[in-house]
Parts: sequence; C-alpha cells; structure tokens
Amino acid sequence: MKYKNEPMTRASKRYSSVREILVADGVSKSLLDRYDRLRKKTLIIDRLISLRLGAGLTQGELAKRMGITQGAVSKLEASCDEDLTLQEIGAYAHAVGEEHVGVMLGKEEIEPELAHA
Repeated sequence: MKYKNEPMTRASKRYSSVREILVADGVSKSLLDRYDRLRKKTLIIDRLISLRLGAGLTQGELAKRMGITQGAVSKLEASCDEDLTLQEIGAYAHAVGEEHVGVMLGKEEIEPELAHA
C-alpha cells in the first residue's frame, strides 16, 4: 500500500508526485494546468484520504466509525475542498484517530495541515 509521502515507482524510476509522472510523460501544458487547478481544489481532501490510508482503514470501515454509509465517504472523498464543512472535516479526522484538526486560512494558498494528537 502506498502512502502519500512515499515515492511512486514506474519502470525503475522513482517519482515523488503524480505531476512528476505527467511531466516525464511529456503531457501538454494545458493538461498540466488542469491537473494543477484540480490539485489546488482538493488539498484538504487529499490530506484526509492520506490519513485514512495511513490508519489502514477502508472507506467502509471509516463510514462505520463516522456513522454514515460507504457511499457518503466515497462522495466526500471525490468532492472539492469548497464542498466540505468544518463538521465533516472534524468527524473524518476524529474517525481516523486525529484529535486536533487545524486548517489555516489566509490570503495565500497554503497546504492544509491536520495536526497529529
């Protein structure tokens, strides 16, 4: 199982991100731009998914802990950050074992940080 901070391998070359793979494959600038825009819209969700995978939980197991359906977890994980509520972020983080959640807001774009307890 791959975790967010582990380098990806592809035909004996190691990549630290999907973007590196796209660049290495020579995809068009417009595709890279679309990838970058999507990436910016899903920073919090990506971090939440990384926490779930790091905790070794399936969507179904997480759903049971949250008291919702697996389909609801799937829908949440497939959405954009702007669709999330603070309540959903807190419930998700608590269900994967995180006790403190910090989301920094400001004028500059920043990576969200979910503080470990």
